[in-house]
Amino acid sequence: NKQTGKCDDIECKVYQDLKGNDCVDKPCVGGKLNHQNGQCDCPIYQDLVNATATCVDKKCPVADTVLDKKSGTCHCAQKHQKMNAAGDKCVDKECPEGNKLSTKDGECHPIICEKWQKLSKN
Repeated sequence: NKQTGKCDDIECKVYQDLKGNDCVDKPCVGGKLNHQNGQCDCPIYQDLVNATATCVDKKCPVADTVLDKKSGTCHCAQKHQKMNAAGDKCVDKECPEGNKLSTKDGECHPIICEKWQKLSKN
């Protein structure tokens, strides 16, 4: 400090670290450094690896699921499947009686019988 002739501690902003005698922005790879709290904010579909201050895609723990980058959640890769109630596996969607599940579009479609046929329970 030129006024007092004493050395003052260098104070960095919340989003900076002291390197030598300089304040430098904290590392934040793939995310956005938050100037209010100094945190590295990752996109919704990514998690922060604290040790390296790097944003990485979230892992989907359930088999046959894929990460949706819009919502940041994992969903079943097959259109005709959905997550079961426990959220631990993909199961075929259920259709109302008289409908059949299409593996092409993942929707329920009415079962159409020929004129000489009638629909049985199975």
